[in-house]
Amino acid sequence: MQLLTTFHRAVYSYRYPVSLGPHRLMLRPRETRDLRLVSHEIDLTPGAEIAWSEDVAGNAIASVTFRSQTDRLTINHSPAAQACSTSVPTPSIRAALTLTEQTCDLMQRHGTAI
Repeated sequence: MQLLTTFHRAVYSYRYPVSLGPHRLMLRPRETRDLRLVSHEIDLTPGAEIAWSEDVAGNAIASVTFRSQTDRLTINHSPAAQACSTSVPTPSIRAALTLTEQTCDLMQRHGTAI
């Protein structure tokens, strides 16, 4: 098993203090049978209320409401996930191109529009 970690930081600076409207953040990795979320942390400046929900595709959505005006918005996110398979698969571009070429050939032979 392999532990996968990332760190994401977004910083927005404003010339004058602003009131931030509601934000929707989609930062949390989606769990699958091969990927288990071990931890994730979101740090927001300025402070905010976070309410979690899920969309129809199973993505976690953080609905964020900020408490005060600010001249800088900082979003830090650090998830860690456990890859449950013995290796993390990497797609083969050559295999994908070959499959695409075979599909196009088959469609042309049967007179199907591409």
